[in-house]
Amino acid sequence: KLDKNDNVTFPARYSRQEAIQDRANDYETFMAMEMQTPVPLKGNPFAYGKIQTYSTIPREPSETDVCIAALDPARTGANYVSMPIMEEVNGKYYLKDVVFELRPMDEMYGEIIEKIVKHRIIKLHIERNTDTSLKFLLDKMLHERGINFCEITEVYSTQQKDRKIANAEASIRNGMVFPEFGMYAQSSPMGEFMKWFTGYSYVTKNAFHDSVDSLAIFADKFILGKTKTAKAIVLNMRH
Repeated sequence: KLDKNDNVTFPARYSRQEAIQDRANDYETFMAMEMQTPVPLKGNPFAYGKIQTYSTIPREPSETDVCIAALDPARTGANYVSMPIMEEVNGKYYLKDVVFELRPMDEMYGEIIEKIVKHRIIKLHIERNTDTSLKFLLDKMLHERGINFCEITEVYSTQQKDRKIANAEASIRNGMVFPEFGMYAQSSPMGEFMKWFTGYSYVTKNAFHDSVDSLAIFADKFILGKTKTAKAIVLNMRH
């Protein structure tokens, strides 16, 4: 009924407004019956209804508008470059924007830099999956533009993705807040990001898990990382 741009495929039989309303009323049934792309019903930890959502980000006018982000680079052009950009409000992380493109990594450097500038990203954590240091390259590009407010960290990880995601599940569901369904077109980077994130399953094969993997990277660094640091401080104080 709806194509990737949310236009109806048979307008003579079904209006765009009706299709969008049906999808909003019962997303799982709509995707299964009308789109022939059923959402996994089992082992689906991040379905709408299981995650926290927002219609607007609640912030005070006096608050400084800065963000933090995590980057999961693409290994090949067959993977998404995924970078969730979060704004922290009252101890929760609100997904404000994303980089989410099915393009080779070397075509994405400029867009990543533009997002850092646009959202004043003060911390960016990268999970490196090759021998090349992306931190070094981005630091160099930022320095050439006179930008020095973004602290970039990088880690090389060999941890199994499913295990990493499972370890971060509670932090993602309890510590992060996502745009409510329908705020973004399905064909937009945010729409694509949310589609693959909310459709992720532990028990069925996932065509793409880059969105949820990048959220797990974020959770490990900025949510679980805080807990690890606090525990280390307490242990040091006891000795």
